[in-house]
Amino acid sequence: MKGCECMKLAISGETLGYTDCLDIICETLATQDVHYIELWPVNCFPEKGKEIYPYLYRNRDLEKTKSVLDKYGIQVCTVVFGAAFDRSVVNNPDLYADEFAKAVDVAEFFGAKIVNHYCHLISTSDEMDYEILERYYRKALEQAEKKKIVLTLENEAHDMVRTPLKMKMAIEHFNSQYFKTNYDATNYLQSSCEAFPAAYNILKEHIGYVHLSNGCKYDPEYFQRSDWLGGTMTGAFSPGNIVFTYIDQGAVNVLGILKTLYRNKYTGFCTLEPHTNRTNTLMYYPDLFSELKLLRSLDLWE
Repeated sequence: MKGCECMKLAISGETLGYTDCLDIICETLATQDVHYIELWPVNCFPEKGKEIYPYLYRNRDLEKTKSVLDKYGIQVCTVVFGAAFDRSVVNNPDLYADEFAKAVDVAEFFGAKIVNHYCHLISTSDEMDYEILERYYRKALEQAEKKKIVLTLENEAHDMVRTPLKMKMAIEHFNSQYFKTNYDATNYLQSSCEAFPAAYNILKEHIGYVHLSNGCKYDPEYFQRSDWLGGTMTGAFSPGNIVFTYIDQGAVNVLGILKTLYRNKYTGFCTLEPHTNRTNTLMYYPDLFSELKLLRSLDLWE
């Protein structure tokens, strides 16, 4: 479907970035005809002699990073601001807000139109707190609105927006075309919500980005791969952990999601996430290519 207004397939650089430098990642993706990457700070080269921070773009050599991406014809579909996973940053709301706004500038530098971000450690309460949302997100949203870049909030199983209804409340609070959600169905499974179709139907008008992964509740009796073990479940499926699976082998109807997105004329990015540990990342490459082949067989892509 080349040349039509279709969905675009990308790959997250996060897990790959823990074992491979950007040159190797880009070379590998280029061999598989992948042209879009979800960029994390770990993928960016550090500036010489300066301290770097795991989830911040501060002191990263963006020019060098871009030159490597350009060399292999890889475009940045999304810049990720993951500082909600860093307690030291979360504990300083002003720092968080400033760095989040800078991530919008980073997206503009790379030509990306999306900054994906999280709540996670910002609030693990079951109650919506709009003051918290304002304090952490408003400054970045004002910057995003100026630059016409969309902030997509991604749910996690233990945070304030763990359910699709809570996510919808957060998005409707900001009431901006530049504040949307990343629909990560497997994260809703982890929080014991119906990932599809219920979560999709609640959020479909607010989806600006999509993550592709799959999983199910871990049960050692059935020898699910413990090396792909994820975090704990919340809600009805707790106690217990989620375990990640191949894209077509988990509890989430990923193929149904993709067909529905296509039918509803979603033309944004769907990013494949290799959910495994660092040790397995290099071994995962052949499986990653098999998943790419499976996804492309659907003939839904640009």
